Amino acid sequence: MKLYTLHNGEIHITDAKPDFSKSCDILVVGAGAGGIFAATAAADEGADVILAENDLNIGGMRVRGNVTPYYYGAPGGSFEGVDADIAQMTGFGFIRTQPEPRQIKLTELIRASGVDLITDTAPLGIYFKNNTVVGLRLISGGKLFDVEAKLVIDATSDGHLIRMSGASYRFGRERDGKVAPFTVRTQYIKNGRYISINDDSGYINQYDEQKFSDSIIRAHANAEKFLHDGEFLSLPTQAGIREGISFVGKETLHYTDLCFGRFCKNPMFYAYADLDKHGHDRALDDEIYQTWMTVANLATVTVNIPVPFGSVMPLGISGIVTAGRCLSIDTYALGAVRMNRDMYRMGECIGVAAAMATKTGVELDKVDYEEYLDKVQKRGCFNGYPDRTFGFDNNRLADAYNPLEFKLEKTLHLLSTETPGAAIWSCYATEDKAEAGELVFSKMKSAKSTLTRYNCAIALGAMGDTRALPVLREMVANRDYFYFKDCRRSNQHRSAIGVCLLGRIGEPADAELLSQIVFDEQEIERELYHVLKPEYIHHIEFDRNFLFFDIYTHAVMALVKIYKRYNLDVRSLEERLENLFADEKTVRRITHVRCDEPAYIEVTEFFKSVLKELKQM
Repeated sequence: MKLYTLHNGEIHITDAKPDFSKSCDILVVGAGAGGIFAATAAADEGADVILAENDLNIGGMRVRGNVTPYYYGAPGGSFEGVDADIAQMTGFGFIRTQPEPRQIKLTELIRASGVDLITDTAPLGIYFKNNTVVGLRLISGGKLFDVEAKLVIDATSDGHLIRMSGASYRFGRERDGKVAPFTVRTQYIKNGRYISINDDSGYINQYDEQKFSDSIIRAHANAEKFLHDGEFLSLPTQAGIREGISFVGKETLHYTDLCFGRFCKNPMFYAYADLDKHGHDRALDDEIYQTWMTVANLATVTVNIPVPFGSVMPLGISGIVTAGRCLSIDTYALGAVRMNRDMYRMGECIGVAAAMATKTGVELDKVDYEEYLDKVQKRGCFNGYPDRTFGFDNNRLADAYNPLEFKLEKTLHLLSTETPGAAIWSCYATEDKAEAGELVFSKMKSAKSTLTRYNCAIALGAMGDTRALPVLREMVANRDYFYFKDCRRSNQHRSAIGVCLLGRIGEPADAELLSQIVFDEQEIERELYHVLKPEYIHHIEFDRNFLFFDIYTHAVMALVKIYKRYNLDVRSLEERLENLFADEKTVRRITHVRCDEPAYIEVTEFFKSVLKELKQM
């Protein structure tokens, strides 16, 4: 038998003869959203379960992170009973969403299920027999002990056991390793009203002790700005980390499959959210994601996402699965499969499957699917919105759901409206781009309004049709104020979309127009960047000139793409940008904040990424 341990990011493997002082069917590590409901559901199904938690408190982000309201995710399953108990327990006001009553009710749920909960306990090593996990070495109160298990569930969300197991994994965006920003949820009272702010706090590496500490200290210090608004209540004891590692699993959930409606068969459960990765440097995103979020303005389109069994099972390793946002998944899909309600439901589904697997001695994805489906559907945790696929959902309003279909014959008319997103995506996603191109080009030529003509040019540009170029150039040169109205927030500005598309299909002559945006110090003085309407800037941070940053970053990347595509003098562009980015005035045209604040870091990190990419050309 081998013992795998992790020291300073490196795995050490030694021969071992464990002293298994405890044994169980299922050992769950992490008593957060996924872990609690995985443990209790497995126990409900007859499994002998131990639940180990590193902290003295249980409950994860909804208890320790001050994330009290739900944002997307789907209803259904055991968590709703807990919520109902909390509502009955407190009876009024915001208190029913607060951490203390939730921790009480979750503790009662664990005890009632018969799960053996041990807190202040951390995993130090994994015992392997060949390629199968058979137990863990744990430490609690300074004492080491070994636990044997038929199946281990890593519910740490950050995949700490997966890292220790030797599984292959990746971290962040493929282009530059950048992850979604984390958050610190601050609570305070203003004019007698309770307010809870979900404030993006920059970037964090939770696997590096020094970098992690630095990020947390900066984020907590930055929360002082809320002291000016009201009476300060609290900061959370747990940071809201949106993204950790994504491992290589038996199956991988790709955002491209979601966008194009290629859904898996026999899913483990359905998640529900929009594809929101957070962050504002979308000029560096993958083309398909960029088309979805920026060009087609579909930022708040929700997707009912079938999650495959194989996405919680590391490739080549048996005896361990995950519950929570640590999945075999790409960074963009992860933006949707991480909501609190979904993590409860996911944990519950995994708990049912785990109990079935350990009882019959099979892998998680080999359980009898019909029997599994019957169990999780009866529990209500499988699919909270069975009649939904794509749609605009204002989750603040019970009846505000509008389904979407991405079929050009049903969406073409939208190119004459202020909400053309579904039509633009229909053009981009269609297999017959020649026919779609003719339809849209004809509509653009006969258009009597600027709205229709510009929308058609964007749709053509998304398809890579160069007939859009004259109109795209006009759109960018005009720097008009128009922004789409599809979404309840995060609507995209037409000038930024035009710049983005010039980067894809533009010609060398377009470099002059793009260079004006990037290198002219007077660009920021244009009226465009200073007359945003209130409905556009709703939910937009005021720590930077958001629109200027958006257009500016797309213009920089558009230049890089054109120089690369036409074999222009990349070295001269690199030198010009290097000199420009070295000047602090360039940063200050975008943001006014201190150099340790998130907006400043995002701007400077963008500059570094661009220069690194140019040097590699």
